[in-house]
Amino acid sequence: MDDFSGSNNLLSVFLEYCSIIQQFSKNEDMCNTTKLCYLILLCITEDEFANATMHDENVTFTVYLHKAPMRHRKRSSEKNLPSRPLAVALLDLMMEFIWSHMMRNFPFDLYTKCIGIIQRILSFQKRTRTRLSYSWRPLWNALICLLKFLQNCESQLTKHRDLFQLASRVINIFNLFITFGDTFLRTPEAYDEVFYETVRCYHVFDNLYAFAFRYANNDNEFKESALKLMVNLTNIRLITNHFNTKIETFSNTQNNPLTENQVLDLIRNNYDTLALKLHDDLDQYDNYSEKTSEASFFANIARNTIGQYRRQYSLDTNSSVQLSNILLNEVPTIS
Repeated sequence: MDDFSGSNNLLSVFLEYCSIIQQFSKNEDMCNTTKLCYLILLCITEDEFANATMHDENVTFTVYLHKAPMRHRKRSSEKNLPSRPLAVALLDLMMEFIWSHMMRNFPFDLYTKCIGIIQRILSFQKRTRTRLSYSWRPLWNALICLLKFLQNCESQLTKHRDLFQLASRVINIFNLFITFGDTFLRTPEAYDEVFYETVRCYHVFDNLYAFAFRYANNDNEFKESALKLMVNLTNIRLITNHFNTKIETFSNTQNNPLTENQVLDLIRNNYDTLALKLHDDLDQYDNYSEKTSEASFFANIARNTIGQYRRQYSLDTNSSVQLSNILLNEVPTIS
């Protein structure tokens, strides 16, 4: 196979473009453009051939992802970026979106599509047993922080959106790693680490369960999705309860707090007594269909584009005016 290392292709340029556009999603037009980009990425990650190409370690590209300035991190000054499979760049792009968009004006729809893109990538890896060379911990930490944010901003966010549905999607990403991680994670150590991070942040999952329990036991519009979230948390709660008991017992015999390596050893030595529920549908998703979900969005995009064209360019001839009017009249028929 030819080595494409270091070169550019259309998708690598598109990913860089997405990293710029998504920084300005507070603006309505930019938000719509970001949504359009994510819809394209959803379709790409549903395609078997595209996924195979993005995961091919012989087909690598240098993709510069622009990052929003944030107080808790230094501005990136990387100049000599490594050449990597496009799936790595796409996962980094989604992780960057998660970190940079936890805000009061929460872009719920974009987050749903972001998590959907991650799920499709993992589903491909699980289905084909593809072991991507990727550092997963930063992604897990980003997802855990997102769950904390949803709980902390409950009063503002639950007024308009079903947070439990989004939280369930995030939890099922963890369930994919927990249940099937041994089929696609590159090393046994990476599989141990997903358990370690789950146990380390057990309080986030406990609080999320309590959050869902509160809504599931009252009559409200989110009762059903809260119950579903509680079910999806079953394995994570089994893991945290199982290993925390082992950790507590062992730590009582030590004079100092346990190190990460000690906790990892405890995890490795106690898999055999851990019983988990098997989830069969974690890699299943509804294929994208614009006719049922996004027809009005595309109609508005077309209408706004035509309107901007009419405002930007002077239409000197009657034929141009007639053409513009015909196009505007055709927009409502898009379905």
